[in-house]
Amino acid sequence: MDSGEIKSRYVILHLEVLHGSDRYEINLHMEREPLVYDLQEELEKKARVTVANQKLNFRGQRLHQSPDKPLSAFGLFNGNRIMLIGEKEAIAPQYCHNLLADLYAKVQRCGQDLNTFNQVANNVNVDSSECDALKKKNQTLERIKDLIDISNNVSSAIANYGAQYQHRKQ
Repeated sequence: MDSGEIKSRYVILHLEVLHGSDRYEINLHMEREPLVYDLQEELEKKARVTVANQKLNFRGQRLHQSPDKPLSAFGLFNGNRIMLIGEKEAIAPQYCHNLLADLYAKVQRCGQDLNTFNQVANNVNVDSSECDALKKKNQTLERIKDLIDISNNVSSAIANYGAQYQHRKQ
C-alpha cells in the first residue's frame, strides 16, 4: 500500500473551535467523512460541553441542528473556525474528591521515596579532605530536606481540604 492509497482511505480534518475566550484545536482522523456528531463528541471531551448543550455555528449555519450531516456539507475544510456556544459541565464533587485522594496517595509515596533518598544520602561516606564532594553531599541533603518539607505541606493541605469537604458534606 503506498501513501496515495493511505491518503484516500483516511479523512483528516483540523479545525479551530472558539468557546468564549477558550480555543480548541480539533483533529478528526477518520476512515469516513466526519459528521457533525463526530465533532460534537470530540468537543464534549475537550471543552466539557455536553452534546445536548452544544450550539455550533459556522458562517451563519447551525451545525448542531444536523448531527448526521457530514461537515463537508457545510463547506468546512482544514483550518476553519467554528463557534461553540454552551455551558461547560460542572465537575462532580465526588470526582474531585477522588482526584484529591489519588493525589494524596501519590504525595505520600513521594514523601516516602524522599525519606529513603535522605537515608541513603546520609549514609554516603565522604572523606573530609574531599571538600567538593562533601559540599555536594550537604547541598543534596538540604535539597532533599526542602522537598520533604514541601511534600509534607502538600499532604497536610490535601488532608485539611478533605476534612473540610467531609465536614461540609455532613
